[in-house]
Amino acid sequence: MKRGMVKLEEKFILLIITGVFIGFIFLGYIFYNQISDIILNQNIEDSMSIAENAAEAIDGDTFEQIKEKGDAAYQKVFDQLKNYGSDRLIRYIYTLRVQDGKAVFVVDTDTDSPAGFLEKDRLLSIDNPAFHGQVTYDLNKKTNRWGECICAYAPIFNSDGAVVGIVGCDLNTDSINGVMDDLRTLILSLISVFALVIVISSIWLSVQLVSRDALTELPNYDKMIRDGNYLFKKNRLSGYSAVMYEIYDQKFIRQKLGAINGDNLTKEYAKGQKKRMKREDRLYSISNGRFFALIKKERTQLFLDAIRKVDVMVPGKDGVMSVEIEFNCGVFQIRENDRIQDIHNYCSLALEESAKQAVVNIKWFEESMIEQMVSEREVINSFRSGLTRHEFVVYYQPKVNLDDNRLCGAEALVRWFKNGKIVPPDSFIPILEKNNLVTELDFYVFEQVCKDISTWISEGYQVVRISSNFSKLHLKNPYFAEDLMDIISKYQVNTDYIEVELTESSGYYNFKALGDFVDRMNREHISVSIDDFGTGYSSLSLLKDLDFDVVKMDKSFFRDLEKGDHINEKMVENVIKMVHDLDRDVISEGIETKQQALFLKKLQAPVVQGYLYDKPLPHNEFEKRLKDPVYSGRVD
Repeated sequence: MKRGMVKLEEKFILLIITGVFIGFIFLGYIFYNQISDIILNQNIEDSMSIAENAAEAIDGDTFEQIKEKGDAAYQKVFDQLKNYGSDRLIRYIYTLRVQDGKAVFVVDTDTDSPAGFLEKDRLLSIDNPAFHGQVTYDLNKKTNRWGECICAYAPIFNSDGAVVGIVGCDLNTDSINGVMDDLRTLILSLISVFALVIVISSIWLSVQLVSRDALTELPNYDKMIRDGNYLFKKNRLSGYSAVMYEIYDQKFIRQKLGAINGDNLTKEYAKGQKKRMKREDRLYSISNGRFFALIKKERTQLFLDAIRKVDVMVPGKDGVMSVEIEFNCGVFQIRENDRIQDIHNYCSLALEESAKQAVVNIKWFEESMIEQMVSEREVINSFRSGLTRHEFVVYYQPKVNLDDNRLCGAEALVRWFKNGKIVPPDSFIPILEKNNLVTELDFYVFEQVCKDISTWISEGYQVVRISSNFSKLHLKNPYFAEDLMDIISKYQVNTDYIEVELTESSGYYNFKALGDFVDRMNREHISVSIDDFGTGYSSLSLLKDLDFDVVKMDKSFFRDLEKGDHINEKMVENVIKMVHDLDRDVISEGIETKQQALFLKKLQAPVVQGYLYDKPLPHNEFEKRLKDPVYSGRVD
């Protein structure tokens, strides 16, 4: 799995943590409200009880006789009431009666109260149930000129059982608010602590996730950089050798085992290798199938010997099976002042050199590799400016039919004229392909081909089919076919004159994309050829599953024909017969001798391409060949 990707279960963990945090806040909210309700209800019950007890203690007949503040009846009721006003929870306790259709104050135990005797303010509705004989309360906290209170009311009865007034009891809310403030502070503190734990846990988990390869669960590139910097600061990095290594022929292995088992293979190897690592050594997963190790110098050779061939157990159709894997390696012996980024780059250069070999190889870093790297960067940096300045020129190598020695087609090849010199294709094509730039060059060449064909037709030349090469990287572009057709339409070229060459040796790992493209070309009546046939692993699969029009046999088939190698001759004969049986055309590349040509003519594979007839020709020279398409004296 790619660096930076997070596994589903790890996302799920983060989701659970977030859910728990939200749930905790919700529960805190519910808890706070429930406690608030309990405290409020308890205080309301207390205030109602005080109001009811105070009303029962007052002599209703005496209460009726109160005429003015300070008279005997007033004083008697005041004395009966004041005992209840001493409760610390009570802010005010007072009496009211109905007079002139309004509820008015009569007795108030608070001598500092702004309320006056028989004050006419409508402080309470006369519809209050207490005026009708019921003990009642107000669930809402009342805020008036006497402050915030919770109010309870109880009726005062005379000897006849009639309601002559009510006792009002205003409960002090300060203590309630204090308790609730303390509770709120406690809950918020708990939430804050929990939030801090969540943040710290999330940061830790995030660090773990971005520091670990999801497939192998090994430390990844980012962790390698951090560890390397730490060792450098501690002056310990120079005690290690660095090894970058990758599974040899991984594409073939994945094709053989399937993508899932291919991943399982990488995973199982990583798991086993991690157990075999010494305590001071370190192992990292850089990408799928590519690893980086820091090995103490004295153990370097032992490590290299151990990873030459490794048996890994992976699930198969018939249970667990053993798969032997080998590795290409790039090795660098770390010096005193080498930093980890440079070390990684040095190993990468050495690994690239190792991978160029036809067999499994261990390559130690050499200083000359840096020069190569600089050269590659120069190619990359000057590529686009070269396109703009038209430094890339299309040459055409003729294809000849041996039966009549006539020109029957050509392959478009690119040449780079830089600073007045030709840059060999092998010096820049692989670099451009490695850096995903070759697709731009392919379209540049193809557009020039279409432009030339259009010009030749308008000028009356007898045009032949021109083939143009395209890298496998184009198959990653879902609009590859549409982009081709746009260029063809732009120059109004008949598709009979176009052939698309796809290189088999580059290894098409996405057969579906390749198959879809070939089918689309067939619908557009554009010929498709498979180039360098026989140099890759999937030759027979390509012929069996995909509807190619032309098979171009690689020059390696014909190299030893002059040596009288009957086995090689028989192999060439059988391959050509097989292609013919599949109703495909054959073109033979790299034909340089008359003997090779005669052999192919005998096998009825007459279309050839090679120096026997022509090298790649510049535009003007190829135009001359179009005017004079017959080759004389080559093959009798």
